[in-house]
Amino acid sequence: MAGMELLTTKLKGLTLRNREVYLDNDFLSFLFNDEDALAAALSFFAGSTLIVDRITAFEFLRDMYVPEEMNSRQQFLTGPAFNTPTDSSLHDSALHDNALLLSRIYAHSRTGGGKSNYSMADLFLAARAMLHAGSALTVTGNTKDFPPCIFDLVAAFNWRQKGDGTVCVFSVLRFNREKFETRQNLLDQVGQPTKD
Repeated sequence: MAGMELLTTKLKGLTLRNREVYLDNDFLSFLFNDEDALAAALSFFAGSTLIVDRITAFEFLRDMYVPEEMNSRQQFLTGPAFNTPTDSSLHDSALHDNALLLSRIYAHSRTGGGKSNYSMADLFLAARAMLHAGSALTVTGNTKDFPPCIFDLVAAFNWRQKGDGTVCVFSVLRFNREKFETRQNLLDQVGQPTKD
């Protein structure tokens, strides 16, 4: 996908300084495949830290069996563009608890309830956004994996491939504590006796 250009960016009253920007695998893979897109993303998020969570790194590296491809991807991850979170076991426990709670909220929020189709990687990335709600942003091409009942859309990128004009859209999302608390309260009422 060489030769991408950033067409538009829309921000909703948000400063990007001093943010932790967590990358979903689709956006990370997009940056890996296009140096122009990586340069534009680094410029756009200047003053913030681009973070590749361990589970996102796992997704990015899984199924790589050709040594050259694996080495290339590992070098990309350990290069100067990205950081990885350094968590204590306390954070690991909170991440697991958050991911499980979010999976329950997502399932309850679906029409008719039932099991949700969110991947474990997306649940843990959402759990990390929840853990760092004051400073964290998440960049993804799959907003359906970060539902609007919990996340706010704060920016959108439109990238056009110079060759054929194909447009790729990525969203910058922020965990919304008020929406979360509303959904958690609704979840807590499940199975409770109704008041007459």
